[in-house]
Amino acid sequence: VYHRRLGWIEALPGGMFRPEVLEPLGIKYRVLAWGIGIDRLAMIVLGIDDIRDLFSKDLSFLRSKSSTLLPSLMR
Repeated sequence: VYHRRLGWIEALPGGMFRPEVLEPLGIKYRVLAWGIGIDRLAMIVLGIDDIRDLFSKDLSFLRSKSSTLLPSLMR
């Protein structure tokens, strides 16, 4: 997804599991994983430029972000 301020953002991440992760589980075939990059979408909605800030332990930073779409999370 292209965002005017942030540039290209990976909104639907995916990839193959590494064999060394699957081996201890006894899985001998290739595994594809994908998901919705809801964290990237939250960055846009909350006006956060660095994804590390979204996962910060600094609650005052997270609470300082306001959004009309997510008002219950900001209380």
